[in-house]
Amino acid sequence: MRILVDENVPAPVVGMLRTLLPGHEVQSVRDIKWTGRDDAAVLAAATDKGFDAFLTRDNRQLDDAAEHAAIRRSGMHHIRYRQDGRGRAGLGLAMGAVIAAMTRVADELARAGGQRLIHIKGPTPDTAHYDTVDPTRKPPRPPKPPTAPLKTSPRPAKTSTAPPKTSTRPRKAPTPRGKAATGPPKTSPVPRKAPTVRGKTSSTPPKTAPAPPTTPPAAPRRPRR
Repeated sequence: MRILVDENVPAPVVGMLRTLLPGHEVQSVRDIKWTGRDDAAVLAAATDKGFDAFLTRDNRQLDDAAEHAAIRRSGMHHIRYRQDGRGRAGLGLAMGAVIAAMTRVADELARAGGQRLIHIKGPTPDTAHYDTVDPTRKPPRPPKPPTAPLKTSPRPAKTSTAPPKTSTRPRKAPTPRGKAATGPPKTSPVPRKAPTVRGKTSSTPPKTAPAPPTTPPAAPRRPRR
């Protein structure tokens, strides 16, 4: 946003606004050699140069018919303030009010969808904007001593003094995969024959046929007489 500052605004304010509004362009009527022109001519020229806002200390521009019409025709945002009080006190309050308000004013106007009229309200010179304290009558509270950080020692690892737990139940013998055996293994009462290997003789004696029964020899016959 391009902001034009009237010649009645102190020059230090222009420098502060350039510092506080780095995203906006701030120009003064003094810089572009428009001093001495009436306000209506300045507003018309600012519109032709593409300015978006006009800042002035003249708080009564809206009360003048010609200036009021020039502000309306320009379509620019109009920002005004006044200096309450004379001398350095009044000047300082007015400058402080403008500098403090313009950061938020510029952000709001950058988002505005049409012309806006801004009136900056500053503090009055009758009010003191500070506090005075006599330390001999009302001494400030002493600062709290800094608290030292608590020293934490690493916790030792917990060691168990109880003996390890042992199970009193007998362990079951591992069963082969498949169906688990529910009873004692079956044993055959008949001894199994040892397998014979081909080409080798069996260690058991071969079976032989039983011998025929023996009969006593017959007695010799006696010859007949």
